[in-house]
Amino acid sequence: MPVFARRRLNGNKWAIEMTAILGGENLCGPYHSPLAVFSGSGPTETKRKHAADVLRESADFAQQHKVTLCIEYLNRLNATS
Repeated sequence: MPVFARRRLNGNKWAIEMTAILGGENLCGPYHSPLAVFSGSGPTETKRKHAADVLRESADFAQQHKVTLCIEYLNRLNATS
């Protein structure tokens, strides 16, 4: 797993642990949606695999902590101010 994906996974694990420590059962939101860091090209199969790997490992970790992940779909290309 590339460094950027490992960092995101570690951030997710921290949020999951904090949710469990505080007695929460659900963690909601876009788990990672950086601004101004995209390449400008569409996602490659490799990028999709990295994203899926991070979400899969996050979900496994959340299950161990009895936390449900609620994924928020976010499409910045359609966002308006």
